[in-house]
Amino acid sequence: MTRGPPLHFVFSTDCSSFQHWQSLLLTHSATQRYPALSMTRLVAGCRDDGQRQEAGRSTLSPARVFFHPGFEGNGSDFYRQRNRPFGLQYWLSAASTPIGNETVLVILDPDMIFLRPLDIGGARGEAILQSGRVPTERIAAVGPGRPLAQFYGIGDAWIRWPLTRKLCATTHPRLCDVTSSEAWSYYSVGAPYMVLGRDALPLISLWAELTPLVFSRFARRKENGLLADMFAWSMASCSLGMPNTRLDHFMVSNPSSYGEGWPWVERLHTSILQASEQGIAAVEESARSVGDACYRRAAVDDVPLLPTFIHYCQRYLRSEGGSAADGELFSKYRLSRLRLDCSTPDLPMPPAETYRDARSKRDVRIAFMLCNIIPGFNSALNEFKRRWCDNESSRSSADLRVPPHFP
Repeated sequence: MTRGPPLHFVFSTDCSSFQHWQSLLLTHSATQRYPALSMTRLVAGCRDDGQRQEAGRSTLSPARVFFHPGFEGNGSDFYRQRNRPFGLQYWLSAASTPIGNETVLVILDPDMIFLRPLDIGGARGEAILQSGRVPTERIAAVGPGRPLAQFYGIGDAWIRWPLTRKLCATTHPRLCDVTSSEAWSYYSVGAPYMVLGRDALPLISLWAELTPLVFSRFARRKENGLLADMFAWSMASCSLGMPNTRLDHFMVSNPSSYGEGWPWVERLHTSILQASEQGIAAVEESARSVGDACYRRAAVDDVPLLPTFIHYCQRYLRSEGGSAADGELFSKYRLSRLRLDCSTPDLPMPPAETYRDARSKRDVRIAFMLCNIIPGFNSALNEFKRRWCDNESSRSSADLRVPPHFP
């Protein structure tokens, strides 16, 4: 069991089939870790009852679905990620939103998978990871005016923008004073974002206010504004005097990056190699049956000192010439047209020795991702079929049952 305050998880999606299967994978992994799960999926832009039913089926209960009209903008102002801060603000303002003052709101990305329950009950020392020289106490906890978040390398560029200088000279004076060191130490962060319920609406409202301004800054310069909402979170939390506690171990994503939970993944791999080298079959079997997802043919389950989440926003290729057909390649964008129904096939599994036989740091990291994402996807898909397909002979979306509480 995890320690700490009550948690409510929330994530934002559109109403596309691409984000339906991601939502299925996330909510399935969450229900495996939290039998009494408190989670909401915010869904933008569903046009009809059929689309709302698809969203309902791909969000496994007890997670709930909250529909909103969408806030992504139009024309040159179109930015899909606006749905996250604006959708959260809209949802938090609804009378039925179940967020107490002392509940921690945990804001996730849809392309995440739980590997173990989230521990923000004050873990410290060897039970956390934090890179760099951060001048704060190293502790995994959320407090009043003190959000907690994962390190991302977005850095300090925003403190030098003309937009920032304009804002600090008018309505956001704290933005004038932040230093490069402070920007890296407290504001170079991303999902999961964790904030106390009492602080959530003020912070998220300012996040929503700043996101279009930051995106417009990128658009005027004809630059990629994909991360505009992340910079806007940094600026909003800074303006409100809410420095983020920045830790590394909440997720792994980019096999080439620092500041993620990779040291724990590599330590797990070392323990499996050591067990194998002992030449004692029972010892090796025990180690691999716990920590080797390719050998288990299932994602790892609550292994101590592993990252909380996989964030599969990269392309994972085991070796040159490898393919998705042999389980050696995964990219979520290869599944952009995948639609969940009773005939959706499992993904091909990686070879059973993929993780154990990896040797370089890069290979270990990629093997870990492949060995957990693919069986996690297949497990979620099988649960989807168990819940919504009438029998094994069901072959199409027409055979899907209507989820309760949906038209």
